[in-house]
Amino acid sequence: MKSLLAGAVKRAADEATPIKTRIAAVEQLRLATFADQRGLLRVRFLSPAVAADVQSAALSTLASFDAADVAESNSQWLSRP
Repeated sequence: MKSLLAGAVKRAADEATPIKTRIAAVEQLRLATFADQRGLLRVRFLSPAVAADVQSAALSTLASFDAADVAESNSQWLSRP
């Protein structure tokens, strides 16, 4: 499972990879735990420099995790100066 997730992270982050492949890779991160993926999804895939479709996939992936953990984590992230 670790190698599958590591490959997904690599494909999702590679700007040379076709956008549909990057989106599918971000969606594969749902197979991990929120604790393992929250920082990666927010920092790496919700940056303004990332393609909007990849950002959308990251938000959908975040939404697939336990709502209380996601809400708490995102509220902390959003409240940063």
